[in-house]
Amino acid sequence: MSHANCLFLMALDADAFLGDEEEQREFIESEFSDRFGDRLDENNYFHHLAVFFKDGSYLIWPKSEPGGFADVANENRWQAVHRYALQCVSVDFKLFGAITWTFGDNENEGNKKIDGLTFDDLLSEIYTTVPASLSEKYSTLQGKPAWMGNLPDESWMTEYDRRKMVLMFEALRNSDNVPFTKWGIVTPYEYRAFDLTRCEEPNAILITDIHT
Repeated sequence: MSHANCLFLMALDADAFLGDEEEQREFIESEFSDRFGDRLDENNYFHHLAVFFKDGSYLIWPKSEPGGFADVANENRWQAVHRYALQCVSVDFKLFGAITWTFGDNENEGNKKIDGLTFDDLLSEIYTTVPASLSEKYSTLQGKPAWMGNLPDESWMTEYDRRKMVLMFEALRNSDNVPFTKWGIVTPYEYRAFDLTRCEEPNAILITDIHT
């Protein structure tokens, strides 16, 4: 059991920007529930942290902070949050041996390497490294798949990690706005960046802490 920051690409209409901050938060919460609520289970309790708008402004939830994004210039903030989404996905791929990523978390060498790459270079690294890693994992398999319940703990985790990596990679490939997936079969258990738009121009990225 753990917590992870998940990011949601949204297209909010004008109503999201009317009223006071509490009314804006309520509108965004309703949109989130309508478009993603059916992919959460009873274990996925969550807390919205902040929403960042394409114009560089942002809105935070009570007892939350905008992290290092508050220090980013308005004109660069949207791109910074977009890059953060890809960083979260990269960490879940365990790129460079990275560990769990929250707001600007660069406590180990893998995280530092991820933090030092541009969006395009990071995406290129994923597309180079992950297929090669999966190919290596599949090369050692023999026979038909085993039932997960019949595997010893060590083999179970190896099998789980490989299957999860496949789902993550396919989720990434099913992105109109990388890395936000349109693939409706994945949940926060497998992936961390989701596209909630419906053929609309995105104008907001919501960051939510979700228990998995």
